Amino acid sequence: MGTMSKIQYWKQNLDLGKYADTFQYFVAEARHEKQKLARSYYTQGRRTNFTLTKCIEYLDDDIEEKLVFRTECLDRLKKDSFNRVRVPNFEYEVLNGKLYITSEYIKGKYLNKSKIPIIEEDVIYRKNSWSFADYNYRNYIQEERTENIYMVDFDTYRQISIEDRKILWEKQRLDWKSYI
Repeated sequence: MGTMSKIQYWKQNLDLGKYADTFQYFVAEARHEKQKLARSYYTQGRRTNFTLTKCIEYLDDDIEEKLVFRTECLDRLKKDSFNRVRVPNFEYEVLNGKLYITSEYIKGKYLNKSKIPIIEEDVIYRKNSWSFADYNYRNYIQEERTENIYMVDFDTYRQISIEDRKILWEKQRLDWKSYI
């Protein structure tokens, strides 16, 4: 699962009471590092940065196996491309048996009907055997002031056949139709 982060090191190897100031420094530093992921938005003479953190906790007996699988998928996703559908910049960390994914927060709106063919072509019917397995309309955002489309809930990225994607898409299309 990679090398131990500074925070993991301090939590696992030291008496935190004795080193509380130093530990707090590392926590603040880690938070600051995450802000480098953030996209800046400018309004009314100020700049605002947003990040989003998702915490995934597996409750089964094979937690370690699932964490290894999911982190391998996330590593692969960082190198993949979906043509017109983007994935926000993100980092992840495994800490105390939980997976934390911190990504850019994309300000925008859900897609309108005219964008459905883009999702179908670039995500569902793509020739690559790796794609997303959740096609809920809430997972796709069109960034404000741009035409950029983002998949914002991307932890379902995995190897999945086009046939399975078609089945999942047909189930989700009903939700898209009710939204649109």
